[in-house]
Amino acid sequence: MLTPAFKTFLTGGTIASFANYSVQTSTSKPDERVKYGEVVNAFITGGVTFGKKQLYSAAVNGWGAYTTASLQGDNVGVKTSAAVVGSLLGGYIGEKGSQFIANAAIASSIRFKSQIVTNSLITMQPVVKILFHHTYRSLRA
Repeated sequence: MLTPAFKTFLTGGTIASFANYSVQTSTSKPDERVKYGEVVNAFITGGVTFGKKQLYSAAVNGWGAYTTASLQGDNVGVKTSAAVVGSLLGGYIGEKGSQFIANAAIASSIRFKSQIVTNSLITMQPVVKILFHHTYRSLRA
């Protein structure tokens, strides 16, 4: 049986590796091959950082970019900086975006519930009038 932590790792790793593979295949030239080392590295860093705080994710993603760039002989500074800035910016945008979505959902729910209450009151209005009138008449008698 998989533990919740391992499921989280698999989820994050799968998302990150598919994203990496998709970006590589959609942006590469026809004669370029997919760099599977990057896909594996994306799986590891995505799994380790999924659901974690921004600074932790930025540090791990920076390490992953540094490792990959070093192994491939690429510019380490550029790739590491891009990974760290991307992690921080992505975390910030994701946080603000989810707050916006949550607020919109709450507002929509409140609007929906108030409409139900309004409709219920409109529907019950004749019943309330009859009960009030009947009660008023019985109290006068």
